[in-house]
Amino acid sequence: MISKIFVTVHPHPCPPPSRGRKYGSNNRSPLLVGGVRACPVPDTGGGGELLQIFLSGIFLSFFAFIIIIPDVSADETQTTPTLSATPSPASTPSVCEADSVSISSGKLTLNWDESSDVTVTVTGEDDCFVQGETVKTKINAAGKKRITVSPESQETDENGESTFTITAKNNGGNAKVSFKAGSTGRSLIARVSNCTDISGRWYFSDRGTIKCTYEGESESSPIKGSGSVNITQKSCKVKWRDPKYDVNRKGSVKGSKIIVSGKFAIALTSKVKISQNSYVARGTIKGNKIRLKGSGKVTGTYAGINFTCEGSDTAVFTRSGDTPDLKIKGKNQTAGESSPSCLSGALKLFQSAESF
Repeated sequence: MISKIFVTVHPHPCPPPSRGRKYGSNNRSPLLVGGVRACPVPDTGGGGELLQIFLSGIFLSFFAFIIIIPDVSADETQTTPTLSATPSPASTPSVCEADSVSISSGKLTLNWDESSDVTVTVTGEDDCFVQGETVKTKINAAGKKRITVSPESQETDENGESTFTITAKNNGGNAKVSFKAGSTGRSLIARVSNCTDISGRWYFSDRGTIKCTYEGESESSPIKGSGSVNITQKSCKVKWRDPKYDVNRKGSVKGSKIIVSGKFAIALTSKVKISQNSYVARGTIKGNKIRLKGSGKVTGTYAGINFTCEGSDTAVFTRSGDTPDLKIKGKNQTAGESSPSCLSGALKLFQSAESF
């Protein structure tokens, strides 16, 4: 079956047959495309079929080529070339570059020798977190006399964060710390408080209440006492103690504020097993007077029975002991008035400066 036919016709003059030849000499016929001559002898091939017409003594020859392309039968499988899809190059993820810096705190207040951590976060466009960016710190000249920063530089983690510790020296005033990541940065002001010096002997007056619950029964009693304590101070850290039972109150001064803490009770017999035991007092310093308000709680068992004791008090300290509510019993020791019975004398309770 012929699907397509392509015919190329080349008209040209062809000489008449010479003697001894039926057709014109192929050697004398003009060359066609590919070096094939017209007027070939039919039985010698030549790549085509010669059509000759003799007209008025001139042969006109038409050299025709017929190309036959066979059709593919229906039962044959025609293979269609498969073009493999060329994978598009993977898109390169955008790099998150430092665009802004934020600090967990814009202002910081420290006592002498006190430390605080500051978290610096580095973000890029669309608030992406910049990982592996080096954050560098710098303290202004005046601030170097007041604080230190550790470490001096640090790389950010997967959350774009790096943490630095700022520690105050024993020199009050302001310090400026700059944090820089790439071409962007931010700074904070660290203020070092000049601690009020409260070291030395103070005279106190203490008032409050205590409530103890034992075997399902509760008993409340007022407490009061007076005496003196010797406060020691190192930079902004302060401490005093009950000399008889060696119970300490420790804390710090921050500007005109003071906070102390310690044990609320001690056991006077092995029958008492304490599980919770704490006391905290906060107050203010104004000239030669300190006023504290505190509260404490102790829980445990006494002879296998659960108990709870809680207390609160207000204490006033003065340098000279001249306040009307102070009743000084001695300058070198604490002294208390009558105190409530706690678990039949098995437990000793302590307030700001007095034991009961």
